[in-house]
Amino acid sequence: MEREEGVFRLRRFEMEKGARVVIIEDIVTTGLSIRETVESLRALGAEMLAAGCLIGRSADKVEVGVPLIALAG
Repeated sequence: MEREEGVFRLRRFEMEKGARVVIIEDIVTTGLSIRETVESLRALGAEMLAAGCLIGRSADKVEVGVPLIALAG
């Protein structure tokens, strides 16, 4: 995903409608990037399964629209 005119868009890859997707991030603090990615991919017809990250920096659970799993907190 890349930001284009302030909105996340899938630009370099094609995705079939109904594709099952898991998002992986390095570090999650607020979850904003994942939330925007989930919304954008759902709009393209993806089935969003979950998100994962190496490090979850948020002390509170963040809501990203799918289950979020952090390897370390």
